[in-house]
Amino acid sequence: MKSGTVLCRRADLKHTRCKSVSFGEFPEKKRYFVIESGQAVYGYINSCPHTGAPLNWLPDQFFDSEGQYIQCSLHGALFEKHTGLCIYGPCRGASLSPVAIRIEQDGTVVLD
Repeated sequence: MKSGTVLCRRADLKHTRCKSVSFGEFPEKKRYFVIESGQAVYGYINSCPHTGAPLNWLPDQFFDSEGQYIQCSLHGALFEKHTGLCIYGPCRGASLSPVAIRIEQDGTVVLD
C-alpha cells in the first residue's frame, strides 16, 4: 500500500457527501475538501477563486440547497462538482483548484 496524506475515509462522506480537512498552522495552513458525486470522489483546495476565502462557513457544508452544485458561502458562486468550473457568480469561468486523490482498498481517501 502506498502512503499519502489521509484526507478522510470514504465512509465519512455517507451522510453529507462532503468533508472539509485542514492541515498545519497559519500561514502555511492547507485547506482541502472532498466530495462524493454518484460513485465518483473529487478533491479540491478549499479556496474560492474570486476571494481566496474558504467555500464553507460551516464544517462539511459545500453544496447548494438542492445538492446539485458546490456553492461559495461568501457570495453564492456555483461550481460543477466534477470539474470545479464556476458556472454562476463573480468568478464565472474560473475553476476550483483540484487535488489528486486516490481511494485505498480500506476506503481511506488520500492525497495522491
